[in-house]
Amino acid sequence: MRMSWNLKIRLFGERVLFEPVEEELTGSIELPQKSNKQYELGRVLLIGDGKTKGADGTVRENKIVVQPGDIVWFQVSPMMAATCAVRFKGKTYLNVLQHDLIGRLKTTKVSLDNFEILGYWILLDTFEDRDPKSKIALPDTVQAPEVRMLRYFVKQKGALVDAFEVGDEVIIEKRAAQLVAFNNEPYFYTDSRHVHGVVESSPELEKAKKDKAELEREKAKDLTSGRLIVKGR
Repeated sequence: MRMSWNLKIRLFGERVLFEPVEEELTGSIELPQKSNKQYELGRVLLIGDGKTKGADGTVRENKIVVQPGDIVWFQVSPMMAATCAVRFKGKTYLNVLQHDLIGRLKTTKVSLDNFEILGYWILLDTFEDRDPKSKIALPDTVQAPEVRMLRYFVKQKGALVDAFEVGDEVIIEKRAAQLVAFNNEPYFYTDSRHVHGVVESSPELEKAKKDKAELEREKAKDLTSGRLIVKGR
């Protein structure tokens, strides 16, 4: 439990109190918007003590993954927005569980380098698995289409994820993967509990990583001066 921001409120358990981010951010983060969920940025004001009590009465100490002052990316449904709203001294705040917080921005500059995925969430990058062999029988005069399928590997993982590592190719429940873009660079994120397995040996992934690295080097070249500038994605 921490007291700050002149709010005389004491939170319990894994609760987090925050308000919408008011200052201007540089760069862009494109969040998915759905009718049943809203995705926004907020600034953490207060956090709970991390203590929760089980059915048997045992008290558990849970790690709180954010601190007051953090800019966080969160998801909330319209019902949650209504039921979790707290009105205090003329201002409205949101009081949610920390598991509803997906990521944290380290500064007001939006970039992947300044973003940290939180808790049980993971950030995924992709590469294409191209299969030139079509399983559909077609006449000889028709060219079989090339089948493409996205495969996923872990770009970042929250501090509470321990079943796999950054860089691993993972088998996921694809309908649970949500698209997010940092400065027009697309990635996916999902709850780590939607990961069904890890590919232990993936030469296709290693090739894809090398291709991506080469592409990044090409993007980073200063065409006017001919200098090579190393930039983070």
